[in-house]
Amino acid sequence: MRPIRVPVPAEGASAPVPLDIYQRGATLAIVSVEGTVDIELQYTLDDVFAPDFDPATASWHTLQDTLGNLSDVGVRSLAAEAQVEGGEGSDLHATAVRAVNDGDGTAVLQVVQSGVMG
Repeated sequence: MRPIRVPVPAEGASAPVPLDIYQRGATLAIVSVEGTVDIELQYTLDDVFAPDFDPATASWHTLQDTLGNLSDVGVRSLAAEAQVEGGEGSDLHATAVRAVNDGDGTAVLQVVQSGVMG
């Protein structure tokens, strides 16, 4: 997967970034910060390709190791975090990720998912 970058507005959420459910893990990075942001990284198990999917009403789960207050860049890994929701040995996979900002600054979320290329 090529890096995908989406803006994170002040006091709002980025657009959801769909993930390949057949690949494990993703790296989530805040690569650009203007002002001060308070970033919470979230994932969903909902079907983001369903015709009635609405990010505002989707079931979002906060990553346990979130970024918090930033005035610089930060990186976190989503290594099968969605298994927390389904329990040990679960086959549940995150279908999308997003960043939610409670600060008055803006940022850019970068998502890179490892996997087989070709």
